[in-house]
Amino acid sequence: MADRANQNQTLDIPEGDNAQASQLIGTQLPSRSCAQCRNSMDPLTPCSKCDMASYCSKMCQKLHWLEHKYSCRLGRPLDEADDFVLACQREEFPTDELVANAFGFMYFASAAGRKRIFNIYCQLLNIYEVTEDEFREAWRRNKLKEFLLFRGSQIPSSALQREMGWLQQQDGFAAGAVHDSSQDRKISFDQWEPREKAEAYIFFYQI
Repeated sequence: MADRANQNQTLDIPEGDNAQASQLIGTQLPSRSCAQCRNSMDPLTPCSKCDMASYCSKMCQKLHWLEHKYSCRLGRPLDEADDFVLACQREEFPTDELVANAFGFMYFASAAGRKRIFNIYCQLLNIYEVTEDEFREAWRRNKLKEFLLFRGSQIPSSALQREMGWLQQQDGFAAGAVHDSSQDRKISFDQWEPREKAEAYIFFYQI
């Protein structure tokens, strides 16, 4: 691997000849700058899986991985967990319905509930370094709620503990769970959250 990287670095190929050189070599030329920070001054280490993206440090490689894996040789097909973790890293709500359904967002009727569970996910991934593989396993085993409560209980954060208390009350929350609007009529109106009350006024007025 190191010999191959050194050979690529010693190729004296003008920028305009990259396409022709790629055909001769039989593959796309590796990047000449760090794929994460674009640093071209420090020695670069290529990705050990595909040898195409290069990095100036372990930290840059770790930060770029969630994007790079879409073009890397993973050895497995991409799944909902890949898109979910990338969305959490970017702190952008997942727009793919399959991803949102897989990680329980569709259980919540209101945007407020979905945002709240998304914030929990983002904290665990981005701040407390819960791993992608842990989330994937919990999703595949349909143990999302149990997993979140367990991992949350290990973190000494009073704010996160309050969120765990809220999550504990979400009886139907699970991977693939979808909100059942018929259950709304079984809950007394004074037990609804203020946002849900406002939405109910509009809904019942319309019908």
